[in-house]
Amino acid sequence: MQIEDYNYFDQNRKELAKQYPDKWLIIKNQKVLFAVNTLKEAVDVYRKESIDDCLVDFCRKDGKKKIVKVRQSYHTSYV
Repeated sequence: MQIEDYNYFDQNRKELAKQYPDKWLIIKNQKVLFAVNTLKEAVDVYRKESIDDCLVDFCRKDGKKKIVKVRQSYHTSYV
């Protein structure tokens, strides 16, 4: 993720919320490439379109920040 994309999202959060209320946004080069309803859809688009080095974030309709925690668990088995 480029810091410029995050800064763009953060500085334009309220305007983006009017256009994309409660949507997951994929932003690259300070442009919204896709707006989808779920994180799963965002990941699917990210993979299908082979988008690298972008920002995926949730745009709340009230323009406030949403903290998203992603946890991955790894299971290692030995044979």
